[in-house]
Amino acid sequence: MALNAEMQFFKTFYESMLTIYTDQYGIFGNPRVLPVKVLWDYTYYWGVLCQIFYQRKLTDLAALTALRPELTGAMALNAAMQPFMRQWSDRSRRDNPPVMLDQASLGWFWELNRGLRDRLDDKEFAVRVRGTTAQLAQLAAEIVDCACAECPGLDASGVNALLPIPAVRGSGSMLFDAA
Repeated sequence: MALNAEMQFFKTFYESMLTIYTDQYGIFGNPRVLPVKVLWDYTYYWGVLCQIFYQRKLTDLAALTALRPELTGAMALNAAMQPFMRQWSDRSRRDNPPVMLDQASLGWFWELNRGLRDRLDDKEFAVRVRGTTAQLAQLAAEIVDCACAECPGLDASGVNALLPIPAVRGSGSMLFDAA
């Protein structure tokens, strides 16, 4: 039986979140990679998936269809980032310096969370999702650069293939200073 458009969307929503946890538990014990994974996962969740819910677009197929390239691109990038971070975790030095990583000190990240309370019209919603998907690309590029600097030889080809050309690098750090 074929799924209707709404059911297909909900299935995609579910599968998109499942990648955040599937085979990722080893990262939870890695003090080097876990804070970066948390930034990535929350950015994806708050910036894309929560926007759909909080802006009451779960059943707005016109809005979701209009953003299909951005939404499918974000989903694909998330699906590529998860095994990349797992690979990084497997090869990282797992150092655990005594440092406080304050998520609220990252202005962009704080604003992403604060923005969940905003009420957006259709045009503002589209701008928000497009802005967040651009942020995800920048964050992905920065994570790849950080991980590959620490662990040369990591295979970032799956992530890099999904980034805009030229990749969005060097426009300010989105990561913790310690990352």
